Amino acid sequence: MRISEVLDRKTALTVLQFSDEYADTQIEVDGAFGCLNAFRLLKGQFPLLKVILSVGGGTGSAIFPEVAADHSSRLTFARKARELVDTYGFRGIDSEICWIIGNWY
Repeated sequence: MRISEVLDRKTALTVLQFSDEYADTQIEVDGAFGCLNAFRLLKGQFPLLKVILSVGGGTGSAIFPEVAADHSSRLTFARKARELVDTYGFRGIDSEICWIIGNWY
């Protein structure tokens, strides 16, 4: 999952994007559409299974510092992350901000 920023003239909106939307939400996997729904069904069969959504990482956190610096963007990020947790039954969120050779990645 990546964080991106969509800009219009007045407002910056934080958007969480799937790294591979087809695999995450559309491909047929074990009778479900998308790997995320397959995990949700698997969790229904094994209630003690804990699945955590990972956001960011080496290729997905380039704008994380800007999101973190703005109150409105932080609130939007938190709301969107919570929506994903609720929709797919995740246990929580792992946010990874990468700092490599003096730059945010």
